[in-house]
Amino acid sequence: MTERYRLDWKGALDMMFAAARSPDLLCSHAQANKRMEGPAFPTCPSAANTLLQLGSPALILWQAGGNFGDLWTFVQYYRVQMIRDFEKLIATEKRFRNFDLTIVQLPQSVFYTNKKAMHKEAKLLRSLKHVKFVLTTRAAASYRIATEQMRLEHVLAVPDIACAAGPFLSVHSPTVDIVLMPRSDREAKLTPEMAAKVLKQATEAHGLTFKVNAYASDSRAAVNKPQPLYSSMAAIRAQSGIDLISQGQVVITNLMHTSVMSMLSGKPVFFWDGGVQVGYNKVGGMYGMMKSASNCSDDDLGAHYFASHNETDDLVRATEAAVAYLLKLPCSDK
Repeated sequence: MTERYRLDWKGALDMMFAAARSPDLLCSHAQANKRMEGPAFPTCPSAANTLLQLGSPALILWQAGGNFGDLWTFVQYYRVQMIRDFEKLIATEKRFRNFDLTIVQLPQSVFYTNKKAMHKEAKLLRSLKHVKFVLTTRAAASYRIATEQMRLEHVLAVPDIACAAGPFLSVHSPTVDIVLMPRSDREAKLTPEMAAKVLKQATEAHGLTFKVNAYASDSRAAVNKPQPLYSSMAAIRAQSGIDLISQGQVVITNLMHTSVMSMLSGKPVFFWDGGVQVGYNKVGGMYGMMKSASNCSDDDLGAHYFASHNETDDLVRATEAAVAYLLKLPCSDK
């Protein structure tokens, strides 16, 4: 199982514990790509050693994060290479003859900027004879890409795995009216500084206060750390996110799991998609699947989603809606 100390990691662990199971082997994308080395970051087992350690039948769960496609190439390269390695081993080596291996990609957004690359990877996945690969998707658009364009056989549409991590309780009373948590990676065109400027212009006339919080991902890990330590670290990472969103009466964000965490903790959240690609809509797609699976309304979830494919416009609309919400609160004296 690959991991990052994020809400989806905690959700995956909670799901396994609910099924009375715990991982037998843990490995991070960073280790697998040898992007981090040294005593704290030992190399992941080879494909052969992974099969030997797990035994047959084996189930490998791949954590989500980023997307299934070519936006985060180093992670996708690892996935594709491991599939090739496992398929070759089982097909050619006697010791792995009749080995029963299933790989499940936990709920993921599917998006390719390069259609040629998409069809090449789809061809590989359709050709598998010894490895069963199951792609679970967290958005209707991703499901259609996987089934209609990639023509994959084993595809499921399910809510994001982070939904299995809640519910959460806020740890303290808000200290500001609004907490802004913008993303700052390649999936956002709007920088945190630009987002803060927009928020300041919209709130200062009403005397509302806000704070910009960063929520950095931490993928540092070591192979086969004791399970209680992994569980504790996942809980600590989730709690750090709760600490951040608890500081505001409402949350404004374009981070997927900050949106989910807000909903799971009963915190009103106003969110939009990052501007990486028109048609990607990762956050909105996840939210649509979440609503459909839970049969909940926007009001039930305390959620307000905005999508116009213009990130600045969406932030302005989200901010205006958050301000209007705050001014209507019974205790508001603004």
